[in-house]
Amino acid sequence: MSDFGFLLRHIYEDQNLEEILMIKTALTICGALCALTPTLACIQPPNAEQEQLSEARYSSDFEGGDLDYIQYRYVYYSERDFFTYENPYKLPTFYSGLKSACTVNAGGVAITYNDRLYDNLIPNYAPRRTSIRFTYGTQDDNIDNMFSSLYTLMGTNSQGTTISGFHKGMTSYVNQRGYDINLPKATGNYHNLNWEYLKEQLHQEKVAVVFVHDFSLVSPSEIQTNGEYYSIMHKLYTGYHTMTVYGYLEYYYYDSNGKETQKDTYLWVQNCYETANLELLSVSNYCTIDDAYIIDIH
Repeated sequence: MSDFGFLLRHIYEDQNLEEILMIKTALTICGALCALTPTLACIQPPNAEQEQLSEARYSSDFEGGDLDYIQYRYVYYSERDFFTYENPYKLPTFYSGLKSACTVNAGGVAITYNDRLYDNLIPNYAPRRTSIRFTYGTQDDNIDNMFSSLYTLMGTNSQGTTISGFHKGMTSYVNQRGYDINLPKATGNYHNLNWEYLKEQLHQEKVAVVFVHDFSLVSPSEIQTNGEYYSIMHKLYTGYHTMTVYGYLEYYYYDSNGKETQKDTYLWVQNCYETANLELLSVSNYCTIDDAYIIDIH
């Protein structure tokens, strides 16, 4: 007797022949489906882990991201004007050194910035003022431990961090340190930013975290004027990345009749790469902003 037949006899010995044949037919069809299309035949409701894997993961490799190429852009004008705001405390140039951890870097930089206001966000660490200036000091084991904690709490892996993982990790870390955190959205209609709200929050000396892909970074020294035009060197990157924001820069260009011809918008960021440079993220050119959040710790 086959195993199939033995199983049927064992389970259904009190059933009549017609019922057994119906059950056997159903099991045979199921078995055939499993053999041919196992992913369809064994469908299970997605669990939380599977749903998380379907989210985009924001990542940069250990060497500092996927820099594709350099693009020079020239903007001609008759008159120009600009408005800028940089947080007077700027941001610490710390970096975790962990694999695919740009979101961890961004969150950790924001936490370090807020430690000057909320003591013991990072145990045994404190920024300080010298006789000349404010300083975040030197990255040490206390900073490294904070980054490592965020890596775990955010559920980061070799593919990066999800936005929901960022929310969960930041909230867990701050709560464990005895504080609360809100992460209000700063997205909207201007290149997917609520531009006026974001500027207002930055002027209140809050920082933000932005999630981007296929983007451009500009070093301030690479915006050069030649009297009639600006030469701007854009470093173009591909892939998903996360950065911490501490200010903005707007350029307005006008023709000879005083008509506005173009507007360039940038965000001052800590690039959250190994270089940890303070640079400009080009919002209005070569950039897709996926999400943005104000970091409100209290």
